[in-house]
Amino acid sequence: MASWAKWQGRTGWPLVAAVMLVAGPVLAQSAAPVALVEDVGQGVTQIEAWDSLTAGTVLRLPRGGVVTLGYFRSCVRELITGGTVTIGQDRSEVQGGTVAREVVPCNTGRQQADQARPGGVAVFRGTPQPNAARVDVLLHATVPLVEMGAPGPLTIDRLDQAVARISLQVPASALRRGWFDFARTGESLTPGATYRFTTARGQLVVRVDPNAGPPRSTLSRMVRFGTTE
Repeated sequence: MASWAKWQGRTGWPLVAAVMLVAGPVLAQSAAPVALVEDVGQGVTQIEAWDSLTAGTVLRLPRGGVVTLGYFRSCVRELITGGTVTIGQDRSEVQGGTVAREVVPCNTGRQQADQARPGGVAVFRGTPQPNAARVDVLLHATVPLVEMGAPGPLTIDRLDQAVARISLQVPASALRRGWFDFARTGESLTPGATYRFTTARGQLVVRVDPNAGPPRSTLSRMVRFGTTE
């Protein structure tokens, strides 16, 4: 993969403005994250885009300060301007600011390959493929964002066709808050295809939505380990 070889030599990420994190309720270290900071605006500090947030976290935004959040379970995406923001399980409570919400395609847990969950956006029909009867992640974009956690190997094997394995050694410089952006390789996955993702954290079977296109949200791209039912 020549494009990956070229990319490996690049280091560093653009500096990203962040929001001010203010002490809220004391949270257990084992608390599972419920939302991701997708983007932040200028004039705010301390946490970065792609930070994961737990329920009960309180953010205070300055006047005009903007943050975009994506909720893992509800697939709700929020654009919040100013005010005090309390992170909930499926949406934020905003006081003294404004919030615009939309529901975007995203993976909420383990999916069946022949039928999406009620309320899902895709139904798969046709001849079942080997190893594809049970799908862990329904991906709504062809360029995934993989939750690596730490540097290490990432392999992607296509299960419904015999094609070359994608094998990467992801360095620390390629990770941002523990996430690896597959877009940096210059490669993309095939709509409708089924893959097995393997990292040091385990394996996930990933099905790409046949209608996958440009993602509307970071949520549409995420491959998260440890979230299947």
